[in-house]
Amino acid sequence: AGAENAGNRGPGLHIRGGASDNVVVALCRFEYNQGDGILIEGAGTSRNMVGEPDTRWNQGAGLVIRGPGAEANVGDGVMAFGCQGPGVVIADGALGTELTRVDIRECAGGGLRIDGVTKTWGGEEERTALATVSGLEVRNPQTPPAGEPREVPVCGVALLGGTSDVRVTDVDCYDGECGVFVGGVETTRNRLEDVNVDTPSGVGVHIEDATDTTLADFQISGAGSHGLQIVAAHGTQVQGSLRIVNPGGDGVRLIDTWAASLDAQMQVQSAAQNGVLVQGCSDLFLRPTGIQNAGANGVELQGSTDVELHQVSVSRAQGDGVLVDAQCSGVSIEELDCQGNTGAGIHLAGATNVEIGNIHNIYRNEVGVDVASATNVRIEGSTQGVGDISGNSSAGIRVQGESTQSVQIHGTRIATNGTAGVQVEAGSGIAVGLPGEPFSNLIADNPVGILA
Repeated sequence: AGAENAGNRGPGLHIRGGASDNVVVALCRFEYNQGDGILIEGAGTSRNMVGEPDTRWNQGAGLVIRGPGAEANVGDGVMAFGCQGPGVVIADGALGTELTRVDIRECAGGGLRIDGVTKTWGGEEERTALATVSGLEVRNPQTPPAGEPREVPVCGVALLGGTSDVRVTDVDCYDGECGVFVGGVETTRNRLEDVNVDTPSGVGVHIEDATDTTLADFQISGAGSHGLQIVAAHGTQVQGSLRIVNPGGDGVRLIDTWAASLDAQMQVQSAAQNGVLVQGCSDLFLRPTGIQNAGANGVELQGSTDVELHQVSVSRAQGDGVLVDAQCSGVSIEELDCQGNTGAGIHLAGATNVEIGNIHNIYRNEVGVDVASATNVRIEGSTQGVGDISGNSSAGIRVQGESTQSVQIHGTRIATNGTAGVQVEAGSGIAVGLPGEPFSNLIADNPVGILA
């Protein structure tokens, strides 16, 4: 306790070789060392406790815990400032690490880095967290010196190298190039919860190639690029709430991703580009409950299949509320509210096998629903005939394109639109209402009810 270790040619404190049950009590400083501030490593090195260590201006990292074989080491009140490596590193098979109350500032290479922390589980073995970090704050991580190799952007939190079964909770990340990065084809089953990312210069949260990552209760503000970006990942889960404000690109961007469920209360405000972009994906579930003031489209689907959108609310986008392009198939849109968008409330631009159901309001857009060269489309308000498509500048529903086929419009209220309730310009197999159904369409107070 109360020690000051400074200016050493290696680490300030080195615990190794099976050393166990050692304690750094409090008020120890490890600074200006040519290695790491504190290094804990090696097989059997276990159950060591570092309490409130202050690591500053070391040429390595602030605190490093690495294996293989280092187990159940604990840190509380860890401070890392101005180090030339990341603030905290857990790596190379170190298992059972628990860190609480971690404060990292102005460290080159990022804040928390967990790399290669994994285990082969037995068939009957109960999985537990291989590393747990809670109460983490990372401010202003620095770019490493020019010429040093860089695998990933400078991040507040980075999970890499096949890391699995890690839990990171109660996190604040400020500045840097990226708030959170999770990457690698064998990086799996990690959970991050209660995370705030503020003003990174690049992407707020980036997941790439990882599997079964869970994000819960995230807020991302002022990202210089996209808010949340998921690329070539499988099984990503977003839970609780997801709030993204003022991203410089898309709010949420999913590229070549499959089997993902973004079942969070998703709010995206003032994205410079799309509120949500889905490109080349399959088997997705999204709940975009509040997309406002997007600079392009509220939700855009490109070349994707088997996509479900539930509780869709898009307002004041500078394009379409929802755009589904010609390479999309098997799209379901439920509980829809699109208001005040400069383009269509929903634009089906050549898509096939699209179901739009349980419409709430499609109101004051340029056109309510624009079906263009699309095939096998069903538009349904609800079984009670209360889906409201009204007040749009041109038609409530416009059907166009010679290749348009098999469009059913049922259970809607189409009223007070600028040119017509339903305007059919081209296509075949267009059915307005279904014979024998007790609730069909109410088309009222338009200049023309149905214009063919």
